[in-house]
Amino acid sequence: MEAAEGNTPPPPPPPPGDGLFYAGAKFGQGRYVLERELGQGGMGVVWLALDTELKSRW
Repeated sequence: MEAAEGNTPPPPPPPPGDGLFYAGAKFGQGRYVLERELGQGGMGVVWLALDTELKSRW
């Protein structure tokens, strides 16, 4: 099924697990895109994210 002109296709389904955080997930009204997990520990998980407006990684 193709997306209509001017519409973007729906995002891929999240992988198994909590489903909230995965590579390709978007946050901040689509401004930030998670690229990859950098590490995890007792306080949580750290992700590398791309700021699509500034074209920089955080």
